Amino acid sequence: MTFFSAAIGIFYDIFFSRRTFLSKSSFSGPPVMKPPNASPDNSPATSDDIFSEDFKRAPKISEDFVQKLQKSFLELGIPPSPTSVESLIDDLEFDQILPPLHRFLSSAQWTSINVAQLVAKWLSPYQNKKFLDAGSGVGKLCILLRYLTDLEIYGVEQRESLVKISQEIIQTNALHRITFEQRNIHEVKFADYDIIYLYNPFQEHVCYSETLIIDKTIELDRKFFLEYTAKIFEELKNLKKGSVLITFHGYGGKVPKTWTLKYNQFVEGGFLSMWVKD
Repeated sequence: MTFFSAAIGIFYDIFFSRRTFLSKSSFSGPPVMKPPNASPDNSPATSDDIFSEDFKRAPKISEDFVQKLQKSFLELGIPPSPTSVESLIDDLEFDQILPPLHRFLSSAQWTSINVAQLVAKWLSPYQNKKFLDAGSGVGKLCILLRYLTDLEIYGVEQRESLVKISQEIIQTNALHRITFEQRNIHEVKFADYDIIYLYNPFQEHVCYSETLIIDKTIELDRKFFLEYTAKIFEELKNLKKGSVLITFHGYGGKVPKTWTLKYNQFVEGGFLSMWVKD
């Protein structure tokens, strides 16, 4: 491998991976690992795999986990110092409630407990506001925020199977003021919410690594990446004063000049950033 090609590989991983490139075995991409329940050709799990008997018995969040989560959260400062950003809780303590395939995907696709606690701390002054996670996946961030904030929480996700998992978890745990819906980004109006969260939601459309793709139940194409990021930019331009935007690893486009950066912290290989509309 030449120096130039290695440099290009590093640049791609920094700006397009959903988690730190340092966890990968090489700059050319992580080894191809076969997810649980995958077929011999690595095709995505079926709905039967997702709603296995194991999952139906397991999505109960323990009281011990909730207490540890809240205790760890209270120990963070505002804004958190660089020495206080590592959560005392392993993500596996939450991920064990997920189906095997989605547990496998968690470290690359779902917001970590560490980042969720930082988001909750930054949003502490925003009581009873409407929070939207655009591209909520299995709902991990939204569910964690339900235990850490007084926000009214909404998650929108294009994949029906992921929405079903999210809904199963909130029903099993009797969580209130949290809603998950299946919607394409074109069906979402940011003006209906006070706070928008974007965790690089369209990366799959420009991703060349099979291990960073959730499944192929939706069409993946670079044209959608360009279309969706342009849509978000226009939505952000038109939001009311005081609206909040939080991005993790960016969203693929620019933030309009009418927004002011309030917090910007490097964590898990990328920047977690909070913006307020002027």
